[in-house]
Amino acid sequence: MKRNLTLHYSLNQVFYWAAIGGVVSFAASYLLSQGFTAAQIGWILFGAYILSFLLQPVVGAFADRSKKSVLTLIMIALCCVSALCYLAILFIPAGKLVFALLYLVGVLALDMQVPLMNSLSVYYPKHGYKINYGLGRGMGGFGYALATLGYGYLIEYLGEKFMVAAALVFIVLSALMAVTYPKTEASAESGELSEKQNTVSLAKFFVKYKWYCVSLLGVLFLGMFHVMTENYFIEIFKRIGGDNSNVGTALFIATLTELPAMAVFTVVLNRLGIKKIMLFSALAFMLKAVLLIFATTVTQIYLIQLTQCVNYVFIAMGQVYYAEECTDAADMIKGQSTVTASYTLGCAVGNLLGGVIISASGVAALLNIGFGVTVLALAVLIITLPKSLKKAA
Repeated sequence: MKRNLTLHYSLNQVFYWAAIGGVVSFAASYLLSQGFTAAQIGWILFGAYILSFLLQPVVGAFADRSKKSVLTLIMIALCCVSALCYLAILFIPAGKLVFALLYLVGVLALDMQVPLMNSLSVYYPKHGYKINYGLGRGMGGFGYALATLGYGYLIEYLGEKFMVAAALVFIVLSALMAVTYPKTEASAESGELSEKQNTVSLAKFFVKYKWYCVSLLGVLFLGMFHVMTENYFIEIFKRIGGDNSNVGTALFIATLTELPAMAVFTVVLNRLGIKKIMLFSALAFMLKAVLLIFATTVTQIYLIQLTQCVNYVFIAMGQVYYAEECTDAADMIKGQSTVTASYTLGCAVGNLLGGVIISASGVAALLNIGFGVTVLALAVLIITLPKSLKKAA
């Protein structure tokens, strides 16, 4: 076993999620200050996530077919694109349309790195390095929590532009971490090349792993429910007398709950197996949906947020191992990209659908439909998991 890359990988996760915490989580705060409406902001983020959904599998297919590892090179390039977009936003006067496109591309370039970051935790161990993915992803969540707390103070005391500047620094730091990953040895590369010769095209991937691809509908539905409720928490709190401060507290509770669960995830995975992990995630989301329907106090919602250690953590972490078990090594990055793209599409649809449902029918309808979405997710996973995991059996 070569050197342990867990610290390096953890720092990469910290810087990456700290950047996301700014330009995505505080997108509304910044763009509203620049004269955009809430609807326009929704379309900007929807566009970024839809494009990410379409491009992630394409980038994954390219990386799988490359004759050498290009994971870190793609990450560096995407960081550069994102950094240039936010530099332009900060320092170059632009019309509203150009401004919106720059912000959209900046978010897109960041979001496309999620499957690549996940693939690193599979790629380097195959080449003799050690990476504790659970600890690294948990540290990423910790970085996100601290960064979002800091961004709030930056915006309040210095202004929205300083949030973008701080996020830009984290993007650059993330690129520097990608630059400094070790190069794999020639012997490992040659072994990897023999594997890559058996890789399939993206079109054939969907045929070869048809049950795995169908199962991703379950992942998509879970992403839909997660965003439908979390991104519209303010509306859920308002109906029981809560406000924005309660939203912040609820999200902070969820993040703190995630961290220890992520750190010990691999231990839980070894005991339960990936099939039970995926099913428990869907069950926990369904439980959360039911509890939200009947919640009548702020304290009850705070307690409901404790379920985050199972529902969100199990799907966010589990999808990495699920893709690894369902696909061959030669198709590893396509496997990671398709599962992440499915969750991304679910988030995009959940953003739009949540707003439409609340505007048309109110919060009660949102929560009831959300419960239906979790039931669909569980049903899909129950049917498809045994068939998609046959390769690993």
